Amino acid sequence: MSLFKSFRKSTDSLVPAHFDDVVGVFAIDADGNIVYANEKAREILLDLSGRSRLPRELAGIPLEEILRKPLSQTVIGRTLLTGNEVKGQRVAYGSHHCIVTTRLIRDEDSNPIGCV
Repeated sequence: MSLFKSFRKSTDSLVPAHFDDVVGVFAIDADGNIVYANEKAREILLDLSGRSRLPRELAGIPLEEILRKPLSQTVIGRTLLTGNEVKGQRVAYGSHHCIVTTRLIRDEDSNPIGCV
């Protein structure tokens, strides 16, 4: 099963549909490519990127390309690179504030294959 399908299956059962209106959820694979972004996450990525619009399909696009900064300068990227998950870190971007939690996605042998 692909990382996207595996992630989508797990989030469908964990995140109520109405959360998509207020909770931004996105995931990257081990190479830093976006594999999932809900609508709120797209809004956040758009704001963080400084762009006027994002590509219609984000899956497969490197997060670094969207944000125009190295993966190591993002919370999700640092989690992927260091293995240190974040729980409830307050992050400011522009005039917005959000609470960020990251989790590694691991394969059946516990190897990191992505991050959400």
